[in-house]
Amino acid sequence: MIEVNASVLNTSGYSNHLKARLSRIQPLFGRLIHVSALRDPASGRYEDPDAGGEFDAGEVDQVVRHEHHEFFEAWLCLSLEEQAADVAGYLWRHLENRDGALHEWRRKFQYMALVPSEALDAQRELFRANLEVVLNLLYFEAP
Repeated sequence: MIEVNASVLNTSGYSNHLKARLSRIQPLFGRLIHVSALRDPASGRYEDPDAGGEFDAGEVDQVVRHEHHEFFEAWLCLSLEEQAADVAGYLWRHLENRDGALHEWRRKFQYMALVPSEALDAQRELFRANLEVVLNLLYFEAP
């Protein structure tokens, strides 16, 4: 588990701001995609352009880092069937070119960017293996 200052999570205005925004994103896989996209690949820090400079950069990093890890672990705790339904729900709600997205994700392993940097190697491998199965199931079931 990552270390986060509990007082930041409990009293942070940014934490409330982010949770309100994330509550509108369904399903869980969509939330995981959203928070992972806030990580700067070069620095590994989380930055939120929607924070508008209103919140401290350290606070934003800490809160989003925590939420990313929480969503990642919650998704890993789903059964394979639930993971497949969750990913399918995301694809059908948010993407027009579902087949193209499935093909690209399967081919380029882009989904590994969804893994938090603090994830354990076993978590990374479980995520990779499960998502590979889910994407293959959805790709070959697609009409």
